Amino acid sequence: MGFHLLWFVPMMLLGLPALIVVVVLLLVSGHSGRHAAPLFSPDGRWWWDGREWRPVPQQPAPTQPPPA
Repeated sequence: MGFHLLWFVPMMLLGLPALIVVVVLLLVSGHSGRHAAPLFSPDGRWWWDGREWRPVPQQPAPTQPPPA
């Protein structure tokens, strides 16, 4: 039993749109990952920028107002 040519047409009509949908979803999901929250180290002192670990900027201690 060989491959029948009449099976090729319906498979292309069903398979090609499904393949296009999968490719579009993969492309869209790949771009949305770039705006995800940054990855921090377990100690919270470093964050991953996609290429290397960078130190987390330290915020200065809050200044207290002078006594009145």
